[in-house]
Amino acid sequence: MTYLSSKLTPDHIAPHPALYANFRSSGFLAWFYSGARPLRRLFANPPANPNAWIEACLWWVSQYIIPVAEPPTRNLWQTPAETLRLGEGDCEDLACLLVSMIRSDPAGANVPLTVCMGHLRRRDPNTLAWLGFRLHVWIRSDLGILDPIHSARPIHPYDTDAYHSTEEARV
Repeated sequence: MTYLSSKLTPDHIAPHPALYANFRSSGFLAWFYSGARPLRRLFANPPANPNAWIEACLWWVSQYIIPVAEPPTRNLWQTPAETLRLGEGDCEDLACLLVSMIRSDPAGANVPLTVCMGHLRRRDPNTLAWLGFRLHVWIRSDLGILDPIHSARPIHPYDTDAYHSTEEARV
């Protein structure tokens, strides 16, 4: 949780020179810069309304950062800058990035946010029966649940019955 307080600037989105050399021939750089341009625009013209800023940050993270699962034997938390550089991360990496993006602008500096760790219940899409739980990290705000892995929009508080928090940290 040490990375939650770091602030992001547009300078964080410049790729590392070694990455540039490794991925120049692949489609990675085209994908990376397709996300970098909108991020620069987001930071250049942030909405003054805190809720609009939160929704814009959530949408960007859910669209441009690839969610990946870590092996069960490894649980490394990336810094927000690492998540941007790699273009991928698991649930806690995306949550840290999202909090840092929200906090990086005056519109989101004082918005109450809570990072939650717990279990996310899974449903069978055919029967809607609950299948089980898996560990997950998400953010709770006045708008609802902010979960960039599962939704590009805030999840309304009345639709959050699948989220069961076991630990919470106000950030």
